[in-house]
Amino acid sequence: MRKKQTSTTVISLWMTVFGLVFCSIAIVSSPAYALWVGQSQINPFLELKGSYESNIYRVNEDTDSDTIITLSPGVHIEYPTGQGSSIKAVADYRADITVYGHHGDETIDPDEQLNTIDHRLGGYVTFNLPSGLLGKAGYVFTVSSIAPDYKGDTRNDYKQHTLEGVIGYRFADRYKIEFDYTGRFQNFDESEFSADDIHSNTMDLLGFYQIRPKLSTLLGGAYALFDRQDPFIDSEEYRAYGGFEYELSEKTEGLLKVGVASRQFDSDALDDVTDLFLDGHLRSEYLERTQWTLNLFRHYHDTALSDLTVENGIYYISTGFGGSVKHSLATLPNMSFVAELTLSKDSYPDDPDDREDNFIDANVGLNYKFYKYLSLGAAYNYINRDSNIDVRNYTNHLAMMRIRGLI
Repeated sequence: MRKKQTSTTVISLWMTVFGLVFCSIAIVSSPAYALWVGQSQINPFLELKGSYESNIYRVNEDTDSDTIITLSPGVHIEYPTGQGSSIKAVADYRADITVYGHHGDETIDPDEQLNTIDHRLGGYVTFNLPSGLLGKAGYVFTVSSIAPDYKGDTRNDYKQHTLEGVIGYRFADRYKIEFDYTGRFQNFDESEFSADDIHSNTMDLLGFYQIRPKLSTLLGGAYALFDRQDPFIDSEEYRAYGGFEYELSEKTEGLLKVGVASRQFDSDALDDVTDLFLDGHLRSEYLERTQWTLNLFRHYHDTALSDLTVENGIYYISTGFGGSVKHSLATLPNMSFVAELTLSKDSYPDDPDDREDNFIDANVGLNYKFYKYLSLGAAYNYINRDSNIDVRNYTNHLAMMRIRGLI
């Protein structure tokens, strides 16, 4: 068995090396031009990633490592490409074909559940008219899955439709009113996981008042409806919040919402809950060659059968903050360094053991862009979950190299 695993690993590594060389030759030898249809720019791309993961099932003990290859073809379409256009449309398609070295292994993956193919097709249209009317309409179709949680577990395939709509109006120089809608409709392919099907509709109404040229206060509220299957319970969520919006430029902006959120369940057996609500981000390219982002959040989430969280109650609260920095060297402008860090905690108020999971997710990497449309990258990712339920603890190390070509 060990010889078979070693042979599979060697083959996977050689496939990665061969693929990287092949992609380099193919892309460098091809003409570096986008495809144009009128004012529409069409950019096909191909990405090949080879990685090593130390804990593929993310378990506390008896861990299994593997080498993984992911081939990602896709296309990006944009119309028009110029800056300052009042109307803009963007469409994307991407497939991720993931192959594990131990797929089908008698011990590690006896039911051949590791390999997978994901698809994402989406697009949106934005407009910002001189009259003050602004908006966005978008749609994303996703074919993906929940990965196996342990040896012998099955991969849970699902399809998801996501709708997004924004309509707003600026008036009297200082005021803006905005209505946002998001709909998510997730359905699992297999009937045994249909209990995890969830449909949600969220509506936000916000009002903004400009107190400085680039700074506005905001006041808003939201209503969300969650439709679930038996044995789960339908619920409604109400949010009320205040905050700020900062818009220095298209590349430097931020939004902060602070308030309360109340989840009301469609069952007399469950108590309604009210808690702090947080949602915010800030991103900037203010410094030359440096981009950074900051995020914070505190949200309700529904538990599920497919990720085993249903054992700990009907919902949990996720709280966290994080940030990222990307810096390009003055002496090597084509090389950039990236660092990302997120710290979060998931709390399960209904769990008899008061389950709490603390997460650390850290990522460092570098990218080098050459021949204008070709980039090479390497990264390391560290994930740790520290839970008060020992069996939920795990640590995972992921090392990755990738090459990406954009025509």
